[in-house]
Amino acid sequence: MEIQELRKEFNQLLDKINQHSDRFTDKDYFPSLEASVMLSKINKLQELAAVLKFAIELNEEQASHKRRNYQQEQRELKKEAIIEELIEAPEEVQIELIDEAIKIEEEKEVIPVQEAEEAKKLEAKEVKENGQNSVSDKFSQTPIASLKDAFSLNDRYLFANELFNKDMTLFNEAIKTLDACENEVIAMGKLNEFGATYDWDLENEHLLMLQNKVQRRFL
Repeated sequence: MEIQELRKEFNQLLDKINQHSDRFTDKDYFPSLEASVMLSKINKLQELAAVLKFAIELNEEQASHKRRNYQQEQRELKKEAIIEELIEAPEEVQIELIDEAIKIEEEKEVIPVQEAEEAKKLEAKEVKENGQNSVSDKFSQTPIASLKDAFSLNDRYLFANELFNKDMTLFNEAIKTLDACENEVIAMGKLNEFGATYDWDLENEHLLMLQNKVQRRFL
């Protein structure tokens, strides 16, 4: 679904929630059923907001990748032009041209390093915000009634990004499948099938966390 369509759907749902709320603003009695309907709409709005945010981030990432490719192409063209000019240039000019070509090569190497550093900082921030450094959070054995309700919005982004090729739909379908399993053995078998499909690293922190949640689901 396109970002424009997601934004339109988000705004329409938000308007419906506001209209629903306005109907009871001046009333003393607010039925519990209406509260449940409102909560359901708000939950759907949160899910839609998560999908919208995910789509925007993916679009920005693709645009950034295209921009980097274009910049790289321009550097290569410039370097080729320098090499052609170098062949016929006087000796005193050749030194300047060589220095310029070296600078182009150094610039090409700096960009991936900067991107890697930014990625590390972003990952560290996400880890801190989600409390994943807490040992008690990682290894808690509190039973989980439903896997569908065991992930925050931030968790959904992280698990989809890390384990399901940045596809929120694949993540949601996998959780639904695991939730429907009869016991832990079957669920872990399904999880292994997902691992083979998406080529998971067995030491991936998010995979270990997912395994822990599946185990707690069947306590």
